[in-house]
Amino acid sequence: MGAWAGGDVKLFTALAALLCIYPPLINYQILNYQMPVYANYPFPFTLIINSILSMLPFLLIYVLYIAVKYKPHLLGELVSPVKNYRKNIILTLVITSAVTLTIFIVPYLPFQVILISLILIYLISFVISKLPESFKLVLIAVVTVYALYQNIEVTITGIVVLFLSLSFVQIIRKLLTKVSKEALQDDYKINELKEGMIPAHNLYQSGDKIYYDDKSFFEKIKEAIKTGDISKISTSRGKLLISTFAAGLKEEDIELLNKLFREDKIPDTFKVKKGVPFAPSILIGLVISLLIGDLATIFLNILNWILY
Repeated sequence: MGAWAGGDVKLFTALAALLCIYPPLINYQILNYQMPVYANYPFPFTLIINSILSMLPFLLIYVLYIAVKYKPHLLGELVSPVKNYRKNIILTLVITSAVTLTIFIVPYLPFQVILISLILIYLISFVISKLPESFKLVLIAVVTVYALYQNIEVTITGIVVLFLSLSFVQIIRKLLTKVSKEALQDDYKINELKEGMIPAHNLYQSGDKIYYDDKSFFEKIKEAIKTGDISKISTSRGKLLISTFAAGLKEEDIELLNKLFREDKIPDTFKVKKGVPFAPSILIGLVISLLIGDLATIFLNILNWILY
């Protein structure tokens, strides 16, 4: 009873407070059983919402499974932000310096709005990162020492949390982009291709040149911004020979690929998208719907309770 009278009572009280902000119970009758759950919508809509929310976590777990079992080289790519910790340390100190300078500048601004502070932090971080290396290191050192002098506990805590957050975000970014892209596609020999397989990239012909367009839309936008050539996003890439449509390869597509391979215009391998089983996410959504209720409603109410 002593342990329960301490921290566990606070935990129980917090959980009870969260339950109080949920919407009223809705009884779903399924197979002659009354299933009382928290939801704002009829059961089919709750099931759809929960299944959609379950897709991303399941997809991430599935990608990790593929990487560990079949493509272990992707794990090195995934943990590369941790290996390149020096870069993250510099970035952390740059942002810390920008925050410190923003705190110093904001009282002199006519409008003290959080959005303006965030924009100012971004602009100062950008300016500091573009400074010559020697001057940048001196500035970071001076501002960081000043921040430690003002409040050593808050500054150290902020640096640690920011460093861990940057590393975590970069790992998730790798997982959602390059790692997931490579994990969810396989190389097949041209003679192993079958109808219905979905190409991983579009195949184009420009004059006598045959090439794959393996850049995503966001990569094209990034390249256009970096080079200043906006036409890279919309410029025609030639005649489309093979597309990534969900219908997959047709018999004539496979014949064309074999012909191009015999003419030495393409390599003997072809990248095909790996099918992702979505039945588990639907099952997870069903279990959550029956036992818990509408996740979207619960998350929104928890967020509202935290903010207000």
